[in-house]
Amino acid sequence: MLPDFGEELRFLAHELMEAIIRGDTAIAERVFHCGATITGMMDGVLIRSGVEEYMEHCRKMRFPRRAIHRRYRILNGSSVGAIGFVGLAEFYPDNDVISYNTVSKINGSWKINNRTLLGREPGDFAGIGVTM
Repeated sequence: MLPDFGEELRFLAHELMEAIIRGDTAIAERVFHCGATITGMMDGVLIRSGVEEYMEHCRKMRFPRRAIHRRYRILNGSSVGAIGFVGLAEFYPDNDVISYNTVSKINGSWKINNRTLLGREPGDFAGIGVTM
């Protein structure tokens, strides 16, 4: 069962995954705030980037064709007024990721301000109760 925090944030999560899987900058521009940052670890090194650099990385990935809705699960989320967050479990061929995405409503649209990624080995979500 999905957390009850509104269809708008569910749609934002789906659009985010569309942007990542397809490497689509037009979708990314709808989803991310222009000053958003993406933070994670790569080969043991803390990485911070802006949206443009992050989308370049996504475009270089070769994701197998698969329905977008089967690539993620909404773990949690909440909003109060014009701010909130969405936590996702994301499933990729080489690793799985938990992402925490802080959001704000700007001019009537939800945008991601910050995206923090925590990588895990494929299939390693079972220990926290998440299954694909």
